[in-house]
Amino acid sequence: MSKIIGDFVKSADGAGYGVFEGDEVAARHAKTMGKCQRRNWERHNVVPAAFLNYLVGVGAIEKCFIPEPERTVWKVLELLYDSPARNRGGESIGEVVRTALEKDLLPKVLLGSSEYIWDHAKVFGVKRN
Repeated sequence: MSKIIGDFVKSADGAGYGVFEGDEVAARHAKTMGKCQRRNWERHNVVPAAFLNYLVGVGAIEKCFIPEPERTVWKVLELLYDSPARNRGGESIGEVVRTALEKDLLPKVLLGSSEYIWDHAKVFGVKRN
């Protein structure tokens, strides 16, 4: 599960939560989310349509229809890569969401460490060249 979409879902209860704390636009879009959309996010990781509507509202993605089975985090990332709003000066909301989703999806350690090889050699008395 993605933390940023989870924060969006939780922001429906108040004036924002986590990343969306104090963001009235996000809270307004999150409150339009129904019970089924919340449940589908929690059980099956189907991105709520309200989150996509929020991204359209802030200009992060273009308006499009995505059927429910295809509403995955990867599809949202694909839409955010083709975002219409790019700023040279600072990051737009779409870019912030995209980088947060990428950080959640990528493993914490991309390349493994070879330290265990040297520990193995010390424990079993294997001599190196």
